[in-house]
Amino acid sequence: MASFVIINSIVAIVILTFDMYRHRFQSLNLSSVLLVITTNGFINLILLGKLMFISIFTVLMYCIWTILQYYLNHHFQPFMIRQQKFLTVILTIMLSISLVVVDQTADQSYYMSVPYLAPAIFAVGAILLFSSTFDSDWFQGLYNRLKIKYPLWVGTSLVMLSFIIMVALTPLWYLFVFLYGGFWILLFIEKIFILNLYD
Repeated sequence: MASFVIINSIVAIVILTFDMYRHRFQSLNLSSVLLVITTNGFINLILLGKLMFISIFTVLMYCIWTILQYYLNHHFQPFMIRQQKFLTVILTIMLSISLVVVDQTADQSYYMSVPYLAPAIFAVGAILLFSSTFDSDWFQGLYNRLKIKYPLWVGTSLVMLSFIIMVALTPLWYLFVFLYGGFWILLFIEKIFILNLYD
């Protein structure tokens, strides 16, 4: 376990330090945070070699979220964390290391039907994020009917909820609730997704 902590920490520090250096240590790009977790997820998966539904789809969802976040950066603006940079680095390392726990406990889920629900919730969140980039009256009307004022934030919240549901019935489920809850609170404090797209 110690080797995974060291590897994950090094990857996180290198990528995030380089990103902050590019922004003169004034801000940290959310897409870089997701890139760190995705990279570490692949590394952990390869080194452990435990290819279970939960472990594979957790990394796959992170990969899709990372790509989607880079697309959102291009379409809107870079989504930057400006206030809680140090806390974000620590949380990124902890989330990366938690993927080792996911890989090691994936086969101990009490009821495997619940993890199958996670990709569906993730898909809804990802679709909401992606559709937010469309300059469409139809989507504007849909968001208004559903009373969704901030589709980017709702989509991101659903994406994070999907990660919790994926591991909800594993032995250390409370660890993931704590970590993803902390990640959600951090993004809420930063308010980087609180954009009213149709004002």
